[in-house]
Amino acid sequence: MKLSVEFPDGKYDPQMVKNVILAVAPEARVIQFTPAEAVLPKVKPLTRGELELRAKAEVIADAIINAPKSASWTGKYIWYLLRGGDTWEMSEGNALLSPRPEAIAFSRYLKKALPGLFPAYCKPPEYLAEHARIYFKEGGYKGIEYRPTKLGRLVADVLVQKNFFRSPKPR
Repeated sequence: MKLSVEFPDGKYDPQMVKNVILAVAPEARVIQFTPAEAVLPKVKPLTRGELELRAKAEVIADAIINAPKSASWTGKYIWYLLRGGDTWEMSEGNALLSPRPEAIAFSRYLKKALPGLFPAYCKPPEYLAEHARIYFKEGGYKGIEYRPTKLGRLVADVLVQKNFFRSPKPR
């Protein structure tokens, strides 16, 4: 049997731990006592750059969540952009369902909503994911593959925490 004892002030006394164990199980024999500090992993503090990146991710996620309902880009596009995927998979093989208009609308919205973060000349989707052309094995063009950047993954995590994505993969 294993027993875990936690003291609210964080200070412990081995004799007090033994007394607690004997109060719960009078027949018990304490074989080994290991303080929690020895068992719990040390958490490395975040660097200044990581904190700034997380702050940017929060701001971008809030802008996405607070977008008007009439926005011409969908959660499905955001999902593929921030979680990885390709335009062939996104459009289910239909060439007419190109995500390009959604990408343009999303880019314009972010530049307008966050002018301090995204200057007029930049492309916000490229900050959130790397784009790579992909081809079929036969050599024909398949589409664009999205590979999320660190910022893109952080934004996706924030959106998941804030329940923007209600299902594992939005339709």
